[in-house]
Amino acid sequence: MSTTSSHAPAHAPHPAYYTPGYLVPKIIYLIFGLCVLALGLGYLWEPLGRCLYGNIADASVVRIVKTQPGAPAVNFTFRQEFPKERDWGIVYQHYVNVLQQGKTLQLHLGVDTHQQPDYNINDHLRVCYYPGNSVGFDVWNLRSWAIGMFISLIGLIFMMNGVFLVWAARRPIKLDHEAEDFTKELDEGHPPPPPMTDTLDKE
Repeated sequence: MSTTSSHAPAHAPHPAYYTPGYLVPKIIYLIFGLCVLALGLGYLWEPLGRCLYGNIADASVVRIVKTQPGAPAVNFTFRQEFPKERDWGIVYQHYVNVLQQGKTLQLHLGVDTHQQPDYNINDHLRVCYYPGNSVGFDVWNLRSWAIGMFISLIGLIFMMNGVFLVWAARRPIKLDHEAEDFTKELDEGHPPPPPMTDTLDKE
C-alpha cells in the first residue's frame, strides 16, 4: 500500500524560463543595420574601387574653387594664404592635374572642404582615379575614407546587434538556479526573502 506526501504543492512550479519576443521589429532592426552598412560600403567603394581597379598617380593641385551661397564662384590658380572662414556654407573644391598616357588629365577631388581648403596651389599628392572619369581621391587623405568607414562601422554594429536579437528571439532562455529556487519557494507558499541591504557597523 503506497502513500503520497501531503506536503506536495497544490500546483506545479512555474518553469524558470524567459522567451524573448518581438521578432518582427528585430528583423526590421536588422534590415535597417544592413541598409546602413550598404550605404557606408557604397561611400567606401568610391576611393577603394579606384585604388583596386583604376589608376594611382602623382598629381599637383592646379585650381581651387571657392563657392558660397548667394555669391559667384571664385577661382584660385596662384598659391596664397587661405584664412579659415567663419561661414560653414563656404566650400572649397580642389582640382588636380595628372599625366595619363602623355596627356594631362584634370580631376576634381571627390571630397570638398568647408571654411578652409585642405591643399594649396602646386601641392603634390597621390590620387586614385578611373580612366575617363573626372573624379579622383587623395589616397593618403583621411577625408577620402572617413565618411565611408564611419557609416560602415555604425551599420556593422547595428547589423551584428540585429543578428543576435533575431537569433535569440523566441528561443527560451533558462534563468539561473537562484531565480528557479525563488520561483519554487513562491509556488510552495513560502514568503519571499527580505531584500539584501548593506549594513555598516555603528559605534
